[in-house]
Amino acid sequence: MKKLKLLLLLIFLALIFFYALFYSGSYNNSDFSSVKNYFNSSDIFLYGRTGKILHIKRSDLSRRRLKWIPLENISPALIKTLIISEDKNFYSHSGVDWSAALRALLKKCAGKKSGGASTVTMQLISILDRITKQPDSNKLNTNSNKEDFSQKLSTANQSRSNKKNIFQKILQMRQAIAIEKKFSKKEILESYLNLIFYRSELQGIEAAAQGIFGKSPSSLGFTESIILSSLIRSPNAEISAIIERSNVLKKKIPDAINLSSDSISLIVKQKLLCMNNIKNTNSSAPHIARILLSKTKNSVTCSIDESLQAFVNEAILRNISALKEKNVSDAAAIVVDNKTSEVLAYSGSSGSLSNSRYVDGVKAKRQAGSTLKPFLYAVAFEKKILTPASILDDAPINIPALNGIYNPSDYDNIFRGHVSAREALASSLNIPAVRTLDLINVGSFISTLKNLGFQGLKNDKFYGLSLALGSADISLLELAGAYKTLANSGKFSALRFSNSNSSDSVSFTRIFSDETAFLISNILSDRDARALTFGFENQLSTKYWTAVKTGTSKDMRDNWCVGYSEKYTVAIWVGNFSGQPMWNVSGIHGAAPIWLEIMNYLHSNNLVSKPPVKPAGIVCSKISKGNNKNIFKNEYFIKGTETKEIGSDIQLAKNILKPKITYPVLNEQIALDPDIPENYQKIIFESNVCLKNIEWRLNGTIIGTTFARVSAKLERGAHIIELSEKSTGKIYDKILFNVR
Repeated sequence: MKKLKLLLLLIFLALIFFYALFYSGSYNNSDFSSVKNYFNSSDIFLYGRTGKILHIKRSDLSRRRLKWIPLENISPALIKTLIISEDKNFYSHSGVDWSAALRALLKKCAGKKSGGASTVTMQLISILDRITKQPDSNKLNTNSNKEDFSQKLSTANQSRSNKKNIFQKILQMRQAIAIEKKFSKKEILESYLNLIFYRSELQGIEAAAQGIFGKSPSSLGFTESIILSSLIRSPNAEISAIIERSNVLKKKIPDAINLSSDSISLIVKQKLLCMNNIKNTNSSAPHIARILLSKTKNSVTCSIDESLQAFVNEAILRNISALKEKNVSDAAAIVVDNKTSEVLAYSGSSGSLSNSRYVDGVKAKRQAGSTLKPFLYAVAFEKKILTPASILDDAPINIPALNGIYNPSDYDNIFRGHVSAREALASSLNIPAVRTLDLINVGSFISTLKNLGFQGLKNDKFYGLSLALGSADISLLELAGAYKTLANSGKFSALRFSNSNSSDSVSFTRIFSDETAFLISNILSDRDARALTFGFENQLSTKYWTAVKTGTSKDMRDNWCVGYSEKYTVAIWVGNFSGQPMWNVSGIHGAAPIWLEIMNYLHSNNLVSKPPVKPAGIVCSKISKGNNKNIFKNEYFIKGTETKEIGSDIQLAKNILKPKITYPVLNEQIALDPDIPENYQKIIFESNVCLKNIEWRLNGTIIGTTFARVSAKLERGAHIIELSEKSTGKIYDKILFNVR
């Protein structure tokens, strides 16, 4: 009876053999190139403009797969060990090892444990079969979806616990024979090593070699190769089982016969219990990577210049380290190409020195300080309210505010009297800036700032005249874009992170005229005008043409330095992300040194930076300086606004100071003192000017003329005080207040 069963079994086996041999069928339309092309890493990469990796981000948490490794870059020791372990006749069979299959079948018939009949090719078929789900499906052709392929591939576990019945095994043999006709032996082995799971989430030889041993696949020795090959049959087996399997395999490897079993056991325990060797060391631009990689599962190439990015990071670290004793911890920088609007460097924090290195200082909103002043004067020049030669009064001023009187002052608390608009802007004087904003209207200034790309600005009632000194919250990103507008002759374009290598596709919007942008650039590059506050030699002085402005917010919480050359705009912020104030650090000492270092790097190869060409609408006029008619200087004007003299009384009165009541403020409540007789109690009304042609009216009655101050007896009730022009009755200002 047993002989009959054995005979029938052999006949059945022969039928299977001839069926598989002569009717191999076909696997599917996939080939080696399609499998390789649709293999994608579990990481996505941010590449710089020259193709170097700036940042690596893990995008797939279901498995850990790195790049596809060609067979020639895989250690020969691993290839040799794998073939001995899994398929010793790999190079001689055509997909099925018939002798091994026969031995396995005979053992099974004899009631013994069978195994070892599955070739590497058959195992590869099993992997691809799990991916495609259906043997004859077309899922790996060129029309397939890469993401679907990745999801299916991540579920293709390499454990051999999934037993196949006889018919499934026959089908697998047919497919193995078919795929050997499409794939070379090298391609089969390469696909196999890159697709199998080795341990836990580690898929592919690159992830396994780095994740377990911290090595590249090319540097694996026989010890590592034996352990990896032992993991293939059951990737997540117990440590003891892996040790036992490794020692058994070691005896089959002639080159590993002298390896110590104890050393293999020790390495297995050390490496498999602490698998965390894959580290994303490439992270020179983490903040821009967060912007560009957050909404995609694909790698991205951006506009960042890799070498410049590295230099900017180093410059920030170096300068912030020098400011540690002044309570400075954080900084951010951005570099922009003026013509293409491409962001060339983006450093959001001072990296490892900062406790808040994940905060993006380029996008964070901070108080602007004096950095908005160039746009304030640009509006005044554009509207022809001021010229660079116009005189502004740098003297104490009281401005009515909702909560009392606003008394702006300069950084050094020095009042310089009458100064030109050129000096006021270049030397960053505060009071002239406030007077200028009063002239052009807060709402008009806010509208211009919004057109320049400043988002989130509130209405004019929220800021008032303090907006001239930077009470608005802005970002370094917005500031760089706005200054780039000045560098581009008043034309605004949104910053770009894509690498176009061309300015043709940049869309520009005209914000300021060529003439206005020229005047502002000329003033911001004027060392003489800047010397009033900063002296002649400082961190803003360069050997090539640049226009630059610094800024410091209240209590020295923020330092800014933003400037541009002919080709580049560089913007720097220095401070503390925690909001703590710095200790006696102004923009010239905090942000300016970083700005200068980066600018010098950008122009280190003798790159020429030429000043803007004078537009046709700009005239250069020789003007005298005030009362001294023998001192002349050249000044630029928008055609039609020329003057022959700086600081004439007519210009000071009519063009600069708009008559305004400075006390009392709107809706102020004034209380009578019960201990003083009412007849002796008076209120003093104040204005910002002293002109011959003005008069004061209290409730319609004239109470004084000419003077900046008048007084009147207090009476209980509501009152209206007006400041008007005597000859025409034109009302300059009107305030409602109440006495109780």
